[in-house]
Amino acid sequence: MDGSAAAKVVRNKPARLVDACFTVSGERITDQTTSAAMCPVHGNPRLAAGEPLAQDVLKCRLKKVDARDYASPLSEAQLARLEAIFADGVCDYSRRGLNQKRLAGTWLSYPLPGHFDDDDFEDE
Repeated sequence: MDGSAAAKVVRNKPARLVDACFTVSGERITDQTTSAAMCPVHGNPRLAAGEPLAQDVLKCRLKKVDARDYASPLSEAQLARLEAIFADGVCDYSRRGLNQKRLAGTWLSYPLPGHFDDDDFEDE
């Protein structure tokens, strides 16, 4: 049996703890098709350009415009126009944003009174 903290969370997750949305009247909806219909995810230009769904890139790193990045072939005129508009480059969402760090220390723990865990606050 895997003894990692992540595996422990998965093993101990209550069955009722699932993705859900709620109606205006407070009805809990756990069917994902119904939830998606009630609360559709709408796109935006950054998502269309490849930003991760987390939308956690505040300032992206840039790369040169590359015709191979586009689903439809670009004419030379279209490519030249894109290069003129985005002279400094376009967002490279395959890389982390500028000054964006990996999350660290985000594992939540809820120590019992009289106990503390690693980076938690000590009892007073």
